Amino acid sequence: LIKKIEQKNLKNVFIFDSNVNEILDKLEKKKYFEIVNIFFPDPWPKKKHFKRRLITTSFLKKIYSYLNFDGIIYIATDSETYTQAILKCIYDTKDLYCWSNQMKLHYSIKDYLNIETKFYKKAIISGRKPILFILKKI
Repeated sequence: LIKKIEQKNLKNVFIFDSNVNEILDKLEKKKYFEIVNIFFPDPWPKKKHFKRRLITTSFLKKIYSYLNFDGIIYIATDSETYTQAILKCIYDTKDLYCWSNQMKLHYSIKDYLNIETKFYKKAIISGRKPILFILKKI
């Protein structure tokens, strides 16, 4: 990714390899993002670690204030327990976001995006079906 960013001389892509909440808490309250991609966040599968998950109701509320009008969040996971938690978060923030692909019979990433991350490939090889949620800011 870094090589592609440098090759194309992109100035609007930044990589932050730590907890995104650290940077969000320091940002000025304004609209920064048109699209937020969250692909295969750590599912923290043990119940005692659920509090470490990135996708929470409070995170979706926080990121809302940084999204442009009509901003979009793409969330992909292959974890069944995380999927259930994400569904609850979507329900809890239904006044903020429209879940735009909820009426589809499947939520395959390939139907919407042409990505094949390491974690996407790992899920497919392991027989898990990655699910994509698309949330549009209301």
